[in-house]
Amino acid sequence: MQSSNNLPALKAAAIRARQASPLAATILQQFEDKRSIYSDPLLSIAECRPALGDVSYSTFRKLIATGRIRTWRPSPRGHHKIRLSELQRFIRAGFNQNQPDAQQ
Repeated sequence: MQSSNNLPALKAAAIRARQASPLAATILQQFEDKRSIYSDPLLSIAECRPALGDVSYSTFRKLIATGRIRTWRPSPRGHHKIRLSELQRFIRAGFNQNQPDAQQ
């Protein structure tokens, strides 16, 4: 219980540190970047396909090859992994096989 009561104080301290020191701001930004990586899971193509109406594997690969869906590969010959946020971005942009994806 004690730590949850201190959460606003910790956030306020982080804001003050950012304003006071560029080094502190850099360190806090790196921490937030790492935290966002761990909170945004990686999905396989098989896990993503149902969200797009169960498109075929080859269609999904074409979306990756054309750059409409950004992926991460653990090795050059590894399987494609898609961040959940990237899948959500693609769905929000509107999935249309005939139209190029809107760039953000």
